[in-house]
Amino acid sequence: MHFAGATPVLVDCGPDHLVAPPAVAAAVTPRTAAILPVQLNGRTCNMEALQAIADRHGLVVIEDAAQALGSTFRGRRAGSFGAWGSFSFYPAKVLGCFGDGGGLATGDDAVARKLRVLRDHGRDETGVVETWGLNSRLDNLQAAILNVKLDGLDREIARRREIARRYRLGLEEIAELTLPPGPEGDLDHFDVYQNYEIESERRDALRTHLQADGIGTIIQWGGRAIHQFAGLGLPRFDLPSTERLLSRCFLLPMNTSLSDEDVDAIVASIRRFHGLST
Repeated sequence: MHFAGATPVLVDCGPDHLVAPPAVAAAVTPRTAAILPVQLNGRTCNMEALQAIADRHGLVVIEDAAQALGSTFRGRRAGSFGAWGSFSFYPAKVLGCFGDGGGLATGDDAVARKLRVLRDHGRDETGVVETWGLNSRLDNLQAAILNVKLDGLDREIARRREIARRYRLGLEEIAELTLPPGPEGDLDHFDVYQNYEIESERRDALRTHLQADGIGTIIQWGGRAIHQFAGLGLPRFDLPSTERLLSRCFLLPMNTSLSDEDVDAIVASIRRFHGLST
């Protein structure tokens, strides 16, 4: 948004770690042009509520679906709701190449053509430069890797959901923890569990305990929200739910190299920290 000349207006998240539609509705002004929801951790926002806000005010919806390839909300896939949706093919993503890569999805032919021109130095189909553009082409090596891995995407997602189910079964009795919904916990959502992000009352102590057991964890963005990075020059935003979340959340290991035994060992370590039998 910044590079397009727009001014980002940040709003608070809900208990599901996703943008809260009431906060979006409250932030709309006559200057608002678009709503940009982030489909975080492999879960899709309540896009019906967000689209209703957009329709009411004549706004465009643009999806950041970088972490949500394969995720759905009420049977509709992330990236298919707005004017366009963006996906990341970074190696850590559900569908990852060996380097950097990404893709855009749109159902609008005019938008698709404009995006193709912009990604290739502003050149049209004949090679004539018709506008300013970027060098944003996916190279052939990464495309070939993704083409092969695409055949295994459904298996990748199924395994991630199995791991999430195993985490939940082992940890759901611990009152100090807030876990993502289980794979069968919310019929509106089909989550792909790009990340398994939990909240803990004693996050730092728990992470230290896990590290001592040889289990690495990650705090996304270093535990700071975008409005807390002074170098971006954003105005001050009052986002108490977001700031509380970032003081409590961290990622447990989540990838398909994990065996059931690996997951069980992580669960056992967390249970020991909380004084529970393993």
